[in-house]
Amino acid sequence: MLNLLSYFCAGSGSKRQAFARLGVAAELERSLAAIKNESANMTLLIYTVFGFLAVGALGAHWSFSSLIEIEHTKFHDQWVADGKPIGGKSARKEATFFSPSMPRELFYRWMSSTPDWIAQSPEAQFWHRHLRFWGILFHITFFAFIAVIINSFR
Repeated sequence: MLNLLSYFCAGSGSKRQAFARLGVAAELERSLAAIKNESANMTLLIYTVFGFLAVGALGAHWSFSSLIEIEHTKFHDQWVADGKPIGGKSARKEATFFSPSMPRELFYRWMSSTPDWIAQSPEAQFWHRHLRFWGILFHITFFAFIAVIINSFR
């Protein structure tokens, strides 16, 4: 700032012109500081939303894998009927990657409705509630992240 002020104050001219130049320099410095502060706030917002997005994705994935594990071990017939989806620890050996019911479709089906086998198991109900919570958090923060990114380029 001192170099900028000395630049505007240097040279010949009256004191009035020097003070006018100082006013312009001070206004320029304030504007630059505001832009820098706004940029820092936007960066913090992007990182915060991205953090919630990552936590939501990890929580939804963990909950979904736990539900597939429960379905595979306790409700094996239903797991086969769902197309042997990939997920869980023990379900991986028998799972087919190109099953008729891909895990994404199953994820959205379980987000919107509760299968009968989940209603029969308290452990599955626990993970189903977590799946819905983390899935909703992920989707809300996904759209918020897109909005923040678009807004940062304006």
